[in-house]
Amino acid sequence: MANVMNTLSRDSLVRPWQPCLVASLCLLLLLLSVWPSKVEAEKNFQVLMVHAYSQEYVWTKSQHQGFVDVLVNNSALPVSFSTEYLDSKRRTYDDAYAAQFADYLREKYRGYVPDIIYVTDDNGYLFAKDHLLGVFPHVGIVFSGVNDLKVADAIDDLPIRGVFENKDIAKNIDLISGVEDKETQIIIVGDGSSTYFAIESEIRKQLINYRDVTVDFVVDNKIENLIEKLALRKQKYLFLTTIGQITSKSGSLLSPETVVSEISKIGNFVIFTMEDGYFFDGVVGGYVTSGKLQGESAARLALQFQKDRSMENLRNVTRSPNAYLFDHSELVRHDISLPQAVEEKSEFRNIMLGFYERHRLSIIWTLAVISALLALTLVMTVVSRFRQKEVKRSQEIARVAIIERYQNAMVKWSRVNHDNIVAAFNMATEISAVTLDVKRVSIWLYNEDKTQIDCQSLFIDGEGHTQGVVLSKTNIPEYFSALDSGRRLAGY
Repeated sequence: MANVMNTLSRDSLVRPWQPCLVASLCLLLLLLSVWPSKVEAEKNFQVLMVHAYSQEYVWTKSQHQGFVDVLVNNSALPVSFSTEYLDSKRRTYDDAYAAQFADYLREKYRGYVPDIIYVTDDNGYLFAKDHLLGVFPHVGIVFSGVNDLKVADAIDDLPIRGVFENKDIAKNIDLISGVEDKETQIIIVGDGSSTYFAIESEIRKQLINYRDVTVDFVVDNKIENLIEKLALRKQKYLFLTTIGQITSKSGSLLSPETVVSEISKIGNFVIFTMEDGYFFDGVVGGYVTSGKLQGESAARLALQFQKDRSMENLRNVTRSPNAYLFDHSELVRHDISLPQAVEEKSEFRNIMLGFYERHRLSIIWTLAVISALLALTLVMTVVSRFRQKEVKRSQEIARVAIIERYQNAMVKWSRVNHDNIVAAFNMATEISAVTLDVKRVSIWLYNEDKTQIDCQSLFIDGEGHTQGVVLSKTNIPEYFSALDSGRRLAGY
């Protein structure tokens, strides 16, 4: 018994090196499980994008595409994108909603650390400052489409930099001032959102330098109220600022295109837009904020961060990257001529062509026909005999070809098995089609009392043979009368 106990005691002893071995194996397994994901992360430049509006909102789409295109095409690393939408045109942005959305991101992206975050527009910036800095501490943020320049001072000590948006009413007023000899009267339309009031504040500052311009601000987020107000206005020029939160009578959010269409139906206004996202039919255009250029500028900030890995080195883009954008057909319709300096740097859509451009093909064809007729006249005087010989030769070739087809038909027909009437009919229709050089041939037989005809064989070139179609005298009596008369019928 003592020997057994001694044996068990020796076997159950833990050798000193065994705990170290177990710990080492566990550490190795942990490293192996974590290492691939870290390597993968190091191979990619990870970007989280949080847009203020929906993915179908034109302004958001153009910012998004501009940012993605520039970043992907110029990045030193493959870029991996994750995208979220606050959709704050549909759901009013407030503290409660922002907190809920932050909790959603915190849970969804648990363990995920982007290299940089890109946000768009005023609500995107507010969400980034108030929440994303907490959800993703130590991650830099770039933005575009922010209207309030005061933000630049507020973010000096924060890892946030971006591109500001400025609705430049001055350059648009300069365009119409050259057209109007009298005092300029304009309407500025907005949806009453916080973004609108930031824009209105900036516009009022710019208008200080335009004493001869009378401005009427028409603001409402209900389409029926807005249209009612505008219908009473007599001014000629109307400027769109932000109209993304205008709703129908039932409270449904309307697309900017629908809002523009409703305003256009009033028919009294020359409509300018201050944002390329509202450039729809019936809008002249103007000096606009460009979503695409906003996104591209933000992407260049992200690329600089990728290179330096420092937000402190980034500088805000306070000069809005705007552009001249016009509908040429609307300019012509309203008899608006652009200064040459503006025209040279503008982008045009729906370009109305001049006389030559509109009729270029007709003119070219007319000249070509005249030239061809002259050349043909000269050639005809020289080669008339040769053409006559060629005509005779062609006629002879055609005659020989016809003879050959008929001879071939006779040879083929001689080989037909007349005991099989179906096969004989099929061969007859096919031989006839080839010989006569037509697409379809058919054989029809009367029934005994001549009240109907039955298709024995129909051959269609490229499709083959069919049969069985029946035509009744009851349905087409005139046709049967013509058959009885023996007159030749034209087939269709």
